[in-house]
Amino acid sequence: MALTIPPAGPRRPLLPLAELGLRARALLPGSHAADTECQALAAQLAEEAPLSRRPATHSQYGGPWRSFLAWCRRRAPPVPPYAASPQLVALYLQSVLNSATADGSGPSRVDVAGKAIAFHYSLAGLPNPAAAESCANVRATAARRLQVQRLHREAMSAADLAAVLCAHAGPGAPLLRLMMATTVALMFYGFLRFDDMAEVSVHADLLLITPRHMAIFIPRSKTDVAMDGQWVHIARLPHLGGFCPVALTERLLRQGAYRRLPAAADEDVGPLLRTVQYTAAGGRLQRLVGTRASPVFSMSYGAFRSNFLARLREAGVSGNIKPHSMRIGGNSAAADAGVPASLRQVHGRWKPATMVGHYTRPTLEDTLGVTRAMGLAGAA
Repeated sequence: MALTIPPAGPRRPLLPLAELGLRARALLPGSHAADTECQALAAQLAEEAPLSRRPATHSQYGGPWRSFLAWCRRRAPPVPPYAASPQLVALYLQSVLNSATADGSGPSRVDVAGKAIAFHYSLAGLPNPAAAESCANVRATAARRLQVQRLHREAMSAADLAAVLCAHAGPGAPLLRLMMATTVALMFYGFLRFDDMAEVSVHADLLLITPRHMAIFIPRSKTDVAMDGQWVHIARLPHLGGFCPVALTERLLRQGAYRRLPAAADEDVGPLLRTVQYTAAGGRLQRLVGTRASPVFSMSYGAFRSNFLARLREAGVSGNIKPHSMRIGGNSAAADAGVPASLRQVHGRWKPATMVGHYTRPTLEDTLGVTRAMGLAGAA
């Protein structure tokens, strides 16, 4: 049975049409398989269901899901991925466990593989086959057998930030270097993740700049469960001169010649962080504007990460600094400056207060202060 996938709306599909067809067939009741209206509705639901989830979630589970699809195709006979039994899913998770064991990976590979299946089955309105006891047994075995690979990310310090800005945001800096330096500063002072930064639009109503501060609208983020959007406020810091995060943003907007207001109803002015095309004059934005049907997309995480690490090396910044280190470092710097945890929680948009401590890295002086405060306690 062939299902007709309707044309994409303003937002591009999050899956290839072939995979949308698989999901549409799973959503179509067998009793109404010949009903053309039900076919069209199933195709529409298959396309629009992903919009109920954050793009970052799709990105996280996309690779593991494609691995599952490929595994299903290799079976004899091939298995429709949305018709896999719990027993078959358990066998797949066992194969993932075997590969993780051979690679020396942690148990998260098995866990994510199961969650990817659950995620895509939920989009198809189907019960989660990975919730079966046989699948739970595989996950439990993985947890016992495999060594947890703990991710350690150091905090970016204020000195690290200063080194990056001095190296890449000085007079005459090319557009891409200025963009990266500005992005690092905004992520540090705004406690922003990369996913947050990628959502920052240059639209004049969503990126407000005043003589005292700037306000950045984040339309969706990991901590915004209701997807209402959140504002991040960053004060203007005159004592930093040209390295003030607000001043850097203003300079980037001028140098990149960003268009901040659409000239037509369907025009998309795009994000602040985007692809730069090299030119003899120092670079220009690859796309100045787009449309709702063909929007300007943010720089990918992979491109940002490789560029970020290169800029760190050139600035002489060492250590295990990653894109998330700015969020950790900004919060830690604020804590070291005496900013109360309650204010840092609001600024970082953390729901549980415990996360504020999780993102705080004490300085050496802080840790030495413990024993200094103890002094000769208990001595006669």
